[in-house]
Amino acid sequence: MSKEMDFLNESGKVSTTDPAKFTVEDVKEYIKFDRAKGIRDGSVAHDMAGLVNLCLFCDGNNCVEIARKHYPILFNPRRHVCSSVIERKDYDKIVVFSETISEASPYNAVRATAVVMLALCAGLRTGEVQDSKIRYLADDFSMIFLDHVKGMDSRGESRTVPIRPDADRIMKIWLKVRGKDPSPYIFPSTDPVKPLVTNTIKRDARFVSDHVGVDFDIRKIRRTYA
Repeated sequence: MSKEMDFLNESGKVSTTDPAKFTVEDVKEYIKFDRAKGIRDGSVAHDMAGLVNLCLFCDGNNCVEIARKHYPILFNPRRHVCSSVIERKDYDKIVVFSETISEASPYNAVRATAVVMLALCAGLRTGEVQDSKIRYLADDFSMIFLDHVKGMDSRGESRTVPIRPDADRIMKIWLKVRGKDPSPYIFPSTDPVKPLVTNTIKRDARFVSDHVGVDFDIRKIRRTYA
């Protein structure tokens, strides 16, 4: 570490080699130097653990922990791997299957297909499917307002999302089958004041998945929409 600090200081990357005077920006430059050399996460963490103790020992300098809060991505870089989505040909299979469902189909089959198509065409999470309100669904099925989303108590915000037109037909059928159920939810449960439980949504997705021979769940549906 001493040799690296000397090099960084001589090249003007860090302001000092004195741990008592080391700054947040100096910590950042040191980590960037390690990353540029291809140093692995474990080795970077090892260096930072040593630097924390050294700086704290020298006049209680807490620069490393402050830097950790300011530049978390440098300490724990995210390895972004694109997750799988439903291929176009398989998406089309789901849409074609939805067109085989009619008002005469079993209630659970209509609901399951409507659940999947709404999630697929609006990119909804499981919880958003459960909490979607019938009064917030546009009359022409072009969009839906979501008043209860992930992270409502922190960063989550209510939002309006467009719905792909592939869901129009099954949603019209579902609303007819649903009838005048007093529940505020698009997909009511047996309890009028509660939404469908998570397991029911999962079963609905599995029902369609099994019938079309395409492996998917609500998460994969959401990624496909995105």
